[in-house]
Amino acid sequence: MLHTIYFIYGLCVMFYFMMSWLFFHKDKELLSRLVAVLMLVIGVQCLKNLYFIKPINDPNEIRWMMTIASDGVAIPLYAFILIELCSPTSLTRRTIIVHELLFIAPFVLFILTQNVLFYYAEVFETFAYGLYFTIWGIIAIPRYNRELKQQFSYTENINLNWLRAIFLSFVFILILWIANSIYADYIIEALYMSISLVVWMFISYYIYKHESVLDELSDSQYIDMQDDTATITKDTQIGKRIAILFEKEKVYLNPNLKVSDIAATIGTNRTYVWVVNYADHYLRFNSISALAPEDCGTATLNIDGSADEISYFTITGVRRVLSREIKLNFRTLVWDETAVQWTQVDTTNVLTSVKPQLVITAPLCNTTFHISGDRFLKFWNEEVEMESDTYTTTAVDVRTTAIKQKRNDGTDDSDDEDSSEGGEGGENTDESEELGGSAPATVTFKAYCTDTVDHKEWQKALDPDFQSIEARFNDDEVEQTFNTTGTSYWRFVGTNLQGGCEAYGPTYTVHIGESELVCPNVFSPGSTEGVGDIWKVKHKSIVEFHCTIFNTWGNKIFEFSNPDDGWDGKYRGKLVSTGVYYYVIQARGADDKVYKLSGDINILRYRKNALKSGTTVVE
Repeated sequence: MLHTIYFIYGLCVMFYFMMSWLFFHKDKELLSRLVAVLMLVIGVQCLKNLYFIKPINDPNEIRWMMTIASDGVAIPLYAFILIELCSPTSLTRRTIIVHELLFIAPFVLFILTQNVLFYYAEVFETFAYGLYFTIWGIIAIPRYNRELKQQFSYTENINLNWLRAIFLSFVFILILWIANSIYADYIIEALYMSISLVVWMFISYYIYKHESVLDELSDSQYIDMQDDTATITKDTQIGKRIAILFEKEKVYLNPNLKVSDIAATIGTNRTYVWVVNYADHYLRFNSISALAPEDCGTATLNIDGSADEISYFTITGVRRVLSREIKLNFRTLVWDETAVQWTQVDTTNVLTSVKPQLVITAPLCNTTFHISGDRFLKFWNEEVEMESDTYTTTAVDVRTTAIKQKRNDGTDDSDDEDSSEGGEGGENTDESEELGGSAPATVTFKAYCTDTVDHKEWQKALDPDFQSIEARFNDDEVEQTFNTTGTSYWRFVGTNLQGGCEAYGPTYTVHIGESELVCPNVFSPGSTEGVGDIWKVKHKSIVEFHCTIFNTWGNKIFEFSNPDDGWDGKYRGKLVSTGVYYYVIQARGADDKVYKLSGDINILRYRKNALKSGTTVVE
């Protein structure tokens, strides 16, 4: 049996190398090159097997697996040929690379690690890959048959039984390869190689026989009409030539007539030409009116006239619609981020066709609707147009901002953003902006509404879902000072006069943290300008504050009531001497925590010692 397998492999090597050479020199088409590459790869694999083929009793299982696994790189090539046979021109370089990497990756990992899991992973991948393309082939072959019949006039001569046979042969070869990968057997090996040899003789013959059919289909494309003068003129000339061919020369009497024959006769490339009688789709507008708004987001237009779809079919039977470029113009409002305001602008919707009722996004201001078209009438200088009466909108929209004021000293004690601008109206965003930080915090909330907003309301709640609204403010702008520890949520709601349409701004989170008060015990006024010149407390959420500074004899020399202020180390405009001073503080936090603090303040000064140049002495 082993000698029989050697003989079969010898035949395969000669056949595959010969077919690879023939297909490579045949032409430069992708299908021929794919077949040539596959023949070369299989031929090399046969040579490899002649060298590495093992007796049944060979205990080296890993070597046998490596030999079989290397064959996996050829599997996608079968799929590529099938794709090119059933769907010419659809195969891309990227597809080829990705599919090959699917099989190269587990093979390389198996070689490097010698872990049999990678081998069986490749076998399983082959099964899944083959199953996918089996299903694909069942769908693709009938579709390809329809495409051929649309391309050729002599459909009775079109028979794709050969393609179905190739497809089934590929499936059978794949099954045998999987079986051979799982269980080593001389009979399976012989069947696999013999059937592959016969199948490829069969494939080579039919690929050559149906070359003209494949070439015809792959070169066929559809041409979409452009709206420029040159294209329309060219299509008109082609249409006249086609009319002569069919009406006077009666080319349709040729039983073997193909699209390429017509293309060559009229002097154009291998494409198909579609002709539409515009008189059957003539654009007409009698009136346009807007219905009373039924919802807040849309506007419905009643159009009396005719502006139906102009459709055609590609050679693959796909229905396409030609855009008539009917234009609908009206005015609306858009948000100007730079100017921080709503701005009125003209907007245009380009329509493929128009139905008796047209639903569009509702404009945000009162406007008229102007409709005009189509592109063909425009080219003929016969464009028609119509304008509606004034439409009174009910749609609303809002934008909001929340700005936190800086502290008296121009700083911010928190890591939160000082300001926040709201997103699109009508959305209660989960990405709420956090404000606040340390009390007292003053935040200015401001809303910018479209003209139709009649009722305006800022809402304050203690829960983010606004189940329980604590306060309402009926104004565009609200300034609020937060002196109490805790979290509150703010949003703006705008509604129209009827109350049926409303828009929500985003939710803002205001969080005031717990109070904190820390006093330093040393500073150095007047010694190094800008460094430690002022004695200041560190604080958070302090709403009441009073500090008194005393000297060692108990005399009051300074006091202040704003925790953002401090003592500059002066008494009656002059720096006090170095030494120890005392502070007494009474304060209250936003969380009602009471602070009664006292302690010493050490004043230090730094000077250069005249006797020891370069040294520093602390007084």
